[in-house]
Amino acid sequence: MRLLYRIALPIASIAFPLRTAAQGWLPSPLQWLYPRANLEATQTQLTPSAPQSLDSFRIKWREPAISGEGAVLVGPVFAQDKLLPELPWAPNNIVTVHGDTLYVLSGGGWLQARLPLPPFLWDLSALLDTLAPLPRSYSPNPTLIAFQSAEHRTPDSLASTYVVASQTPDSLRLFRRLTVDMRPYTPNLAAALIPIATRSTATQTLFYAIVHTTRPHDTSASPSPYFRGLTQFVSDSLLPDFPTAYLPDIPAARTLYSPSLLSTQPSLTTLPGGIVRLLLPLQPDSASATVIVNRLGHRTRADSAYLVGLDLQSNLPSTGIAPTPLPIDSTAVRPSIFPLWVRLQPSASGGERPYILIAEGYDRLNSSGTARLHLHDATGLPAASPLLPTSPAFTGSRNHGWSIAVGNFDGPPSNSVPPFYPNNPGAEIAVCPNTPSRNVAPSRLFLLRYRTDYAVPKPYPPNTFLFPLDTIVSAPCSGWIAAAADLDGDGRDELLLVDQGTLQIWRLRDYSNPRFSLGAPFDTVWSLTLQGERITTVTVADGEGDGRADLFVRTTQALYCIGVPLPPRFLILTPRQDTTLCVHDTLHLRWVNPVRGYSPVRILFQPSSGSPPRPLWEAYPNDTDTVHIAIPVRLLLPDTAGRLLLQSLTTATPHDSTPLL
Repeated sequence: MRLLYRIALPIASIAFPLRTAAQGWLPSPLQWLYPRANLEATQTQLTPSAPQSLDSFRIKWREPAISGEGAVLVGPVFAQDKLLPELPWAPNNIVTVHGDTLYVLSGGGWLQARLPLPPFLWDLSALLDTLAPLPRSYSPNPTLIAFQSAEHRTPDSLASTYVVASQTPDSLRLFRRLTVDMRPYTPNLAAALIPIATRSTATQTLFYAIVHTTRPHDTSASPSPYFRGLTQFVSDSLLPDFPTAYLPDIPAARTLYSPSLLSTQPSLTTLPGGIVRLLLPLQPDSASATVIVNRLGHRTRADSAYLVGLDLQSNLPSTGIAPTPLPIDSTAVRPSIFPLWVRLQPSASGGERPYILIAEGYDRLNSSGTARLHLHDATGLPAASPLLPTSPAFTGSRNHGWSIAVGNFDGPPSNSVPPFYPNNPGAEIAVCPNTPSRNVAPSRLFLLRYRTDYAVPKPYPPNTFLFPLDTIVSAPCSGWIAAAADLDGDGRDELLLVDQGTLQIWRLRDYSNPRFSLGAPFDTVWSLTLQGERITTVTVADGEGDGRADLFVRTTQALYCIGVPLPPRFLILTPRQDTTLCVHDTLHLRWVNPVRGYSPVRILFQPSSGSPPRPLWEAYPNDTDTVHIAIPVRLLLPDTAGRLLLQSLTTATPHDSTPLL
C-alpha cells in the first residue's frame, strides 16, 4: 500500500523553507554594545523601539545555564540572515560570560557558540567595531568581543586581556592578546586591563584600554611607581595570527595618574570637530599621597579628586581636560567619583549640548560623606557646582551612591503645564540613591533637568525658583535604576527599576494628569516578580530583528528574554515536497525553530478525505533549535493520503510561558 502526504501550513504556526545563504541584511539598531549600554555610559537605549504594547510582554525563554552577575551585551558577532523573511532586520547576538566560559546566543535564543576562556578574564568590556568610527550605540558590522581582566600577576610580568572574534558561522577564537609589560613598575606588577574602545585609521587599528593597580606595594619609585591610567595598542593588520597574536601596548602612549581608577566602563563621546574625549573615572586614594607627573605634564596626587579628559582622535592620547580639582568636602571619606557625558538642551531655542555629569557617591566600604551631582561643560568648566551659589550641585543624602539613566521622559512640547511644569526641552536625568550593591531607606527617584533660559517658579513656597540643575518631580522608590528606553515607540522614554527579584517599568505621567498633581508622578505600566531570584543585570535590545525592544534579564538563577513574542514559525528541513511511501516505511520529519520558546507542539494527520485531523502526538517536546521525529507510516492507517500538521501549543496569552516548557 502507498501513502501520499504533504506538509501544510498549520493553524497557529507557519512552515516555510530554510534559507541557506546570508543575504547581507543589516542587524537591528537596538543594540547594547557596552556594559552601560552606550559609549557615553548613560544606561540608556538610544534607539526607540518599534511600536508595541507593554501589556503583551511575557517571558519568551529562560536559559538556566547563564546565571549570576555580569554584563549581557547584544550586537552582531556573526553575519546572519533574517530569522524570518518579513522581519526588517537581521538578528543580533546575545553575548555573556558565565564562570570561565563565553556564551554567544543567536537572536532567537539558541546557543550558537561557546569558548573556554583563559585565566583572569572575569567579564565583558565591550563589543568593538573595527570598521566604524567609534559607534555610539550601533554597529552594522560583526564585532570583536573584548574582555576586562581581573587584577593579576603572572611570572612573565605581563598584564593581559583578550579580544575574541568569530571564526566560522558557529565558532569563536582568541583573536588578540593585549599585553602590558609591568616590569618598569617593579614590584607593582599586578594590574587589571580593561579595553574600552577601538578605532581604525587608513592603515592601522587602535585599541584603547585602562590599566589599574589597586594596591601598589611601593609608591616611592620615580618617575612612575605604578600604572594607573590609559594605554594604547596598535595593530597593523586584523588578519588572524597563529596561535594568538600578542599585541603589546605603545609605551609612548601610556598616560599615568596617581589616584585610583574605578574598574568599570568609562564615558566617551565625540564632540564637534571630530574630537573624541574620554573621561577617566579617577578615585581619591586616601592611603597614599604619591604625586605623578605624566608624559602630558599632568600633575596629580593620589588622595585628591580630579576631572580629567583625554582626547583620542590623534595618533597618541592628548590633553582634553587637564586635571581639574573637584570641590569634594574635606570631611568626606573615600568618595566614589564617576564622570559621564550627558547630552542636554539648556534652552528651548538652543540645540543639544554635551555636558559632564559627575556623580559623587559614598557607597564603598568605610566611605562617608554627602552625595552630590555636579555638572560641567565639555571643556571642564563648572555649570552646577558647590562653588556656584546661583547654580549649585544637586545634593542628596549621606552615605549612598547613585544609579543614573538619561532620557526624554516628559516627551513632546505639548506636555506642558506652565508656569510650574513647562515641558523640558531635550533629555532629563533620572537619579536614585539605590545601587545594585546598596539600598538606602527611605529613598526617592528624582527627575532632574538643566535649564538656563529662564527661572521656573516652584509651586511652594511662593516667590521661589528652581536652580538651573534641579528637580522636576520625585517619587518614593525601593529599587535601583537599571536602564532607560523608549520601549513602546511613543517618543517618550520609560524607566526600568529593579528591586531584588522584581522588575518594574515606570512612565512619567502627563503634567496635566490629575494623579500627577496629587503626588503620583510615575505610573507603573508593567511589573514582573521572579520569586526566589535576584536580578543583577538588565539589557534592553532587539535580539530577533523585528525592531521591537526586548528585555534580557540576568538573575542569580537564569537569563530571561522578555518581550512581545513573534508568531510561532517552523523551518521545514524534511520532507520538502510531496512524497510517496510504503506502509512499512518511516517518515522523517525535521524542522528548525528560528525562535526559542514554542514548546511543546502538536503533530496531527489530516486525511485528504476531509475527515477531521487526528493527533499523532499531543505534546511533542520542541526545546532544541533542530527537531527530528521518525513517524512510522503505519500510524497513518487506514487513510492512504493526507497531510501532516505541525501546530504550536504556545499562545500569546500567558504572562509567563515557562510552565509550558
